[in-house]
Amino acid sequence: MTLSYCATNAMPSDKPEPPYAALPPKIYAWGMAQIEAYAKEHGFYFADNFRMADVGIPEHLEWFEKLKRGGCCGREEFTVDGYDGRTYLLGFNWGH
Repeated sequence: MTLSYCATNAMPSDKPEPPYAALPPKIYAWGMAQIEAYAKEHGFYFADNFRMADVGIPEHLEWFEKLKRGGCCGREEFTVDGYDGRTYLLGFNWGH
C-alpha cells in the first residue's frame, strides 16, 4: 500500500504558530511519526493537516480544534502516551 500526502502539518495561514511549536523537536517529530504510522496502518489515504496537542495544556487543545475545523473531508483522532510521560491527542484529515 502506498500512502500519499497532500501536505503535512498544514496550518491556517492567518494564524500564529501553534503553541506546540515550542515542544522539544524530538517530541514533535515523534508525534508526527505516530500520525504517519497510524494513517498507514489503518489505510487512510491523502492524509494532511497533521496536528497534535498535549492534553494537559489547554492552549494546545484550543489550537488542535482550530486546525481540525480548518481541515476538510474525513477526520481521524487518537490519543497516545508519549515516551516523555505525557499524553497527546493526535489527528489528521484524509481522503481528499
